[in-house]
Amino acid sequence: MTIFAPALIGIPPVGLGVYSRGHVGAAGPWRWFTGREWGFVGVEGMHADVWRAHADHALADAIDNGRSGVILDPETPYPASALIALGDWIRDASRRVRVGVTSFPSWAGIELLAERAPRRFWGSPQLYYDARTNAAGWARWRSVFGFRLVPSVAGYVSGPITAPAVAALRGTATGYAEHLASVPRAGGAIVWPNWPMPDYMLDALARRYSGPAALTLVPGATLAALDTIPGMVFLVLVLLAMFAAASVVGSRYA
Repeated sequence: MTIFAPALIGIPPVGLGVYSRGHVGAAGPWRWFTGREWGFVGVEGMHADVWRAHADHALADAIDNGRSGVILDPETPYPASALIALGDWIRDASRRVRVGVTSFPSWAGIELLAERAPRRFWGSPQLYYDARTNAAGWARWRSVFGFRLVPSVAGYVSGPITAPAVAALRGTATGYAEHLASVPRAGGAIVWPNWPMPDYMLDALARRYSGPAALTLVPGATLAALDTIPGMVFLVLVLLAMFAAASVVGSRYA
């Protein structure tokens, strides 16, 4: 991580990413503004009795391979003791990499987890549902994380828990755009895909979440964008330009 890393604790990535086995990163025409992959521990590795080994492995991998951080996906019930232990792990891990947590909107552990590791990680509620459920889920997580949120969104038409009406909506270009409109705007999103994704989904996601305009939607996003090699190069060029301009102005008054 760059010199900006200490200021990025708890700040989510900006732009579009896609879930994959073991990591979250760019796909197709999408690019994270933060530029690097994130380690990802899926729900199978995040059960309350097995999570630590998987999280430790993801953390070591992120450090060894220069990833931006680790995203954890706890979805099953956690006793309070396991939530406390996970919160302590997040607090310690966040001293070395950035940490994010994703789960379905009603997952019961998110408040206690945030209390245990306050402002040390960002959240990504999985908004795969109808507009009303998505809005309620976002509001709940927003009360916990404030601006430190990016939504997880569906890159598929239908899944095991998809309501028929939602599947029908996502089955057309117009309907999918309407579905995305039910997901609150943020500086980015993480897509749970079913490859190959229809072109209309790729296009709609790119229109909604890509581009420099996303930087204006999340406090700290510009700083997050600078936490990359291109960002550092850009910063150096800006500083050189400012120095050159100051030299020209100074010479006029010499």
